[in-house]
Amino acid sequence: MDGEINRLNREVITRAVEVGDASEVREWAMFMILVARCLERIAGNTIDIAEQTVFVVTGLFREFPAEPQPA
Repeated sequence: MDGEINRLNREVITRAVEVGDASEVREWAMFMILVARCLERIAGNTIDIAEQTVFVVTGLFREFPAEPQPA
């Protein structure tokens, strides 16, 4: 789901740019950009931790895809 998190992060940035000139709204929008960026990094770190866990357990390196694979 990392790809979905990345897409949502970009969407938050786009919406923040569109909010207009009100300083209170801009401040809130910038805070939301920071929150979205932190969530994106958490998702990325989660994938890294999962890959490292698989390596420790199996001894084999496996890179997880950013997007879910069709079943």
